[in-house]
Amino acid sequence: LATQQVELGAHQIGRGQVLVGAGELAKGIGNTIVEGAKFTGKKLAEAGRAAGPDATNAWARSKEGAVAFGSGVRDFFVDLFGG
Repeated sequence: LATQQVELGAHQIGRGQVLVGAGELAKGIGNTIVEGAKFTGKKLAEAGRAAGPDATNAWARSKEGAVAFGSGVRDFFVDLFGG
């Protein structure tokens, strides 16, 4: 629909119907932007869903690593100072 509106508007402008053609052209451009935004939003949502499990797993591994490191440091000082 948007492509047809742009083409129709361009043809109308070419035939000298500048105001009518400009209006149709503007509607077509607006619809193109709306459709592009919808498509982009859909793709971003899909990417977020696809990355979700990996991002969650990466965070969990990072958290486990930090906890293990903290425990190791604590154990080192307990052993060093005989806690």
